[in-house]
Amino acid sequence: MNEAAKIGERIRALRADRFSLEALASKAGISAGMLSQVENGRGNPTFRMLYRVAGALGVEVEQLLEPSPRRPTSIVRRTDPARTRTARGFRISAMTPAADRGLAVCTVHLTPGAEHEVLGDYDGDFCVWVRTGTLTIKNADISVDLGAGDTVYLQSLPHVWVNATDSSVEAITMYSSAEWIASVASRREPTSEHGSVLDEIFFPSRGGTAAPADELADLDDPRLEGRLRDLGKSIRRQRRRRMTLAEFAKQTQLSIGLLSRLENGGGNPSLQALTRIATALDTSVAMLLTPTEERQPQIVRQQHRRQLTDPLVGGRYEVLTPRLDGRFVAFIWLLTGSRRISSLPHRHDGDEFISVLRGQVELTVDASAYQLAEGDSATYDSANLHQLRRVGDEPVGLLAVRTSEIH
Repeated sequence: MNEAAKIGERIRALRADRFSLEALASKAGISAGMLSQVENGRGNPTFRMLYRVAGALGVEVEQLLEPSPRRPTSIVRRTDPARTRTARGFRISAMTPAADRGLAVCTVHLTPGAEHEVLGDYDGDFCVWVRTGTLTIKNADISVDLGAGDTVYLQSLPHVWVNATDSSVEAITMYSSAEWIASVASRREPTSEHGSVLDEIFFPSRGGTAAPADELADLDDPRLEGRLRDLGKSIRRQRRRRMTLAEFAKQTQLSIGLLSRLENGGGNPSLQALTRIATALDTSVAMLLTPTEERQPQIVRQQHRRQLTDPLVGGRYEVLTPRLDGRFVAFIWLLTGSRRISSLPHRHDGDEFISVLRGQVELTVDASAYQLAEGDSATYDSANLHQLRRVGDEPVGLLAVRTSEIH
């Protein structure tokens, strides 16, 4: 099934039991005949058209291009064989499962005097929480010194991790894309006994259609124009790392003029054009829509962490990330006192990760319960109903990371 047919099926599924074809077409501001063609996979819809249809359905356009299926819960026990890679005084171990999630968490160790280059070849954000020692993160433009308890939140850019002290550094890194793990190491060394698995996680192999006339081209929608500008920035940023504009035009079989307009935030690319562009850049159409603006590192010192309380369960949150509405939010969840219920059953968008720093908890996701002790981790689709309960009377401390904002 080609991409146009898949998108048509997704639109039809989202429309079912909510709108007639005519009602959705009217709400999106397009003709019923054109929407029928799209749903049947016979059209070549433009970005503007898909944007309007997504808005009428109450979803983001990415959901039409690449919907996120519900994913199973994954448990990583402290006693499980470590999925670890090493490179000259640097060791990284995965705390989350491989491959298919939008969130990855790892522990990192640097020996005294060690330096390690991180390529940062993927769009995304990451956060580093230093647990022990002093870590410096730097490149030509930035230099950030972090002590024990400090965190830094920054986007994917090439940089170097430096331990200039005579003590070891232990840190936890959190990435907004599982695929981003592939950029962690720039130098390969012989693999450990688990190397065959880790190669897949950390070192994967890398190896002209005109848009039709668009009845939506003259609509004035500032947010749509902003999305088109973000799309252009994303394409230009990824293309410049790989090829010239002329080479790009040859690979995509699109004109240099069309690609130039698109990279500068203009035009109205068709689905077929976006698919060719994504293929040439070794990515997906949905990933092209990820904003790529450059941001300065944001540091949260241990003594300046935001403190939140939950009167329903008596817990306290110490927020490690600078904002509650970023691509992901990380926080330490502390529960003391006599209450055993750590959260009420709830669900929300995104993925969620927890790691037990102290004590024991029971995690329930849908109808399945998981007992987690100190050092154990769980990653789950938080669109599923989930709840945490404290086990025993000991205080509980959790590291939690979620890809949706805290309200």
